[in-house]
Amino acid sequence: MTQTRVHTLPPNRRLAFAMALTCCMTSAFANAAAECEPGRDAKSRADAEGDSTIKLVTLLRRKEGMSMAAFKEYYESVHARIGEKYLSPHASRYFRRYLHPVPGPDAARQAEARTYDVVMEIWFPDQNAFDAAFRDLSTAEAQAEIVADELKLFNRDYIHSYIVDEHESCL
Repeated sequence: MTQTRVHTLPPNRRLAFAMALTCCMTSAFANAAAECEPGRDAKSRADAEGDSTIKLVTLLRRKEGMSMAAFKEYYESVHARIGEKYLSPHASRYFRRYLHPVPGPDAARQAEARTYDVVMEIWFPDQNAFDAAFRDLSTAEAQAEIVADELKLFNRDYIHSYIVDEHESCL
């Protein structure tokens, strides 16, 4: 089970931490700005640098009647472990991004009309890793385990996967 730790700094250490964080962030932004040229987006930079990362994004909806809290708890404590089991030899990153309505006067309507509850994202270092992962995921054993667990968690009519063609604007 994934646990999140929250550390509270004593008041006398907060200013030093804030100054150090500001220094690091300023340095990171300066480095990013140095790599960014108007008219040359991140896709162009990644291609020029030989980045062959494949990003798979899957939109998922929880099973009818399951609360968002129960969905997230089960996904993180059970289903994600199954994903890790099959993905760890091949993938470099595995994210679950839980969706929440944008705060504001329209939030309640957005929550009711929501089509998806989580965006799952998997990064593969290259095409060979992607192909190997899907060979492993396609075995009868893997499919039986994954589908049996998906039936407990997802509305399978709302599982849609895409390969991402990513472009980033230099700001």
